Amino acid sequence: LYPLSLPVILGCDFSGVVVKAGAKTEFSPGQHVFGRQTLDRIREVNGTYAEFCAIEGKNACLKPENLSFEEAA
Repeated sequence: LYPLSLPVILGCDFSGVVVKAGAKTEFSPGQHVFGRQTLDRIREVNGTYAEFCAIEGKNACLKPENLSFEEAA
């Protein structure tokens, strides 16, 4: 088992719209993305079963237009 400190928000996979992006990322607000949060990041900043989540750019990709958000996640 992977030790987590409670309370914690679970979830690894995500899809959604970029709301805010850091200076060192290829993404910009409004882009549709999908990806997977690492277990280490879940321990540090919580998971993806939430309205908003913070992810590292290397763990996200642009969502193909032919996929829904549900299919991409």
